Amino acid sequence: MLALHFVCEWMQYGVRATHRYFNLLRNLSEGLPCWLRWLRWPLQAALLTTQEGIEAHEWTNFMALELALRTYTFFFSLVIAMGGVTWLRHGYKAGAFPSYIFSTDAQAYYAFMKASCIMMACETLNFLLMDLYFRRCLSHKGCVWHRFRPILQNSLFLMYFILNLGFDGIDPWRRIIVNATLESGFCE
Repeated sequence: MLALHFVCEWMQYGVRATHRYFNLLRNLSEGLPCWLRWLRWPLQAALLTTQEGIEAHEWTNFMALELALRTYTFFFSLVIAMGGVTWLRHGYKAGAFPSYIFSTDAQAYYAFMKASCIMMACETLNFLLMDLYFRRCLSHKGCVWHRFRPILQNSLFLMYFILNLGFDGIDPWRRIIVNATLESGFCE
């Protein structure tokens, strides 16, 4: 399962960050025949960006920033989940949660913590490899340390970042619910 996750993640960030991917999809969307021009915007919205004037190097920078935000949010969510489960098991209100809502079994707790630690170790290794990959692509800037410092000084982006962490940390199913709502035609 982890191997499939890593392959998908490298496809999503590693392959999509290449200049070859960007140029191929840009040329494909711009070279559509007249009767398929209506597909240009959906194709760019799904696979690239609809903003005009973006070059391949800027696209790689965007992908590095997206990876940095996703990784930071993932680690934040995992640490909060592990802390929450530990608090529900060992906190002073541990007896308030019935066993059908939260398993108080020690074996289940340790299995969850072991799986979370393995996941965190694997994700850390994967992230370090991706950071090395982006350092090679972006001339030693990587995807985290040089990305966060300047943009977090912008107060509007900082507010977005904090809200995004809160939403993803509290409700990881938000995107699935929003997509299901849009697909059902609820907003039309």
